Amino acid sequence: MYGYGNSGNFWGAAIGIIIGIVIVFLICRELVCWYWKINKIASLLEDQNKILMQLLKNMGVSKSYSGDNLNNEPSEPNEVNVSSINKSLEGMYVTINTIPLKEDSNGDRTKCILSEGAKLKYLGDGNSVTENNVTALMYYVETEDGKKGYCFSKYLKKI
Repeated sequence: MYGYGNSGNFWGAAIGIIIGIVIVFLICRELVCWYWKINKIASLLEDQNKILMQLLKNMGVSKSYSGDNLNNEPSEPNEVNVSSINKSLEGMYVTINTIPLKEDSNGDRTKCILSEGAKLKYLGDGNSVTENNVTALMYYVETEDGKKGYCFSKYLKKI
């Protein structure tokens, strides 16, 4: 008569305890996400992805990604259209006072000096080189008078 025969109170208490544990878990999860700024980081990454997708679209790259795809796999199994990237870089100009046109992509020997505003045609990529504590690719370019060589991509701007 005193407590062993009433199983309804037992199951009610068990369900109450489980609901309480879930609520405490959710509150703790929110505190951890707030402290480590996980929700803000996720929001910033989503914004960054939107900007990068717009840049790819503007460059004419045919690879498309879906924001719903957690593995960031392309929605269609196609390759990045590298020729369209190269096409978008065809015309460039020098953005600083002078820049050397190098004979090789290691940046060792200078062929000539290009002045600010000199127009160049993009022909391909070279090695990644560090110059003045800045690392960037060397672009293989051609000048308006037909000289070919490598320029530090940091000081070039797409037309």
